[in-house]
Amino acid sequence: HVLMVHPDRWLLLLDDAPDLASLQGYLPPAGDGDIIITSQNASWPLAQQISIPVLDAHDATAFLMDRTGDTDAHSADELAKILGYLPLALEQAAAYTVETSCGLKGYAELFTAYQGDLLVRGQLSDYGKTVATTWLAFDQLQQTLPASVTLLRLLACFGPFPIPLNLLQARGEGLLEDVEVAVATQVQALLVSQLTINDSIAALSRYSLISHPARGTVAVHPLVQVVIRGQIPAAQLPAWQDAA
Repeated sequence: HVLMVHPDRWLLLLDDAPDLASLQGYLPPAGDGDIIITSQNASWPLAQQISIPVLDAHDATAFLMDRTGDTDAHSADELAKILGYLPLALEQAAAYTVETSCGLKGYAELFTAYQGDLLVRGQLSDYGKTVATTWLAFDQLQQTLPASVTLLRLLACFGPFPIPLNLLQARGEGLLEDVEVAVATQVQALLVSQLTINDSIAALSRYSLISHPARGTVAVHPLVQVVIRGQIPAAQLPAWQDAA
């Protein structure tokens, strides 16, 4: 109500909102101002939505060099590419590089061998999350819609390219013959109906674990795939790859 009658222009910023419903009671119905809402949830009205992309290659490379003081432009460019130009991952890598003095080339070499481990390292001074913790909505998803976790594990076993959703139109016939029973049973539960598949896609999109479906495909950021594969017990990973 204060903002409704405030005589000057104002800007209201609501950060990391889970969804639009959670903001009821906080949004002024009128007033001379603007409202910016940030959220991982991609399920917002399109007319109100601005998707924030990853950095372009030039800006990502420049950021790593400026943030670390490392003048090795080639290594900065290669590392930015490895990290998929994701701002949080770039900052995390830069923080780790400064903390350990390993250099951008050294970090890139470490990342090749220890991807999942490095994604939980690197202390960000003004943000309490890492790439791994930001994307791990497993507890909520496992409790509310286990099939969505199954879908995410399958998608993590594909390459880092747009994945056609029509791959999910099969009903899992023959899985029990070719795939470990524990994994095959989970995949069959996902493929039991198109509604289950659609619900799973929507749930993953809400957490920005996959891109918003477009032209019959979804995309999963390579670092999301790394984190998800790291959550699969090592003994089960070949079975998930077989199912995919």
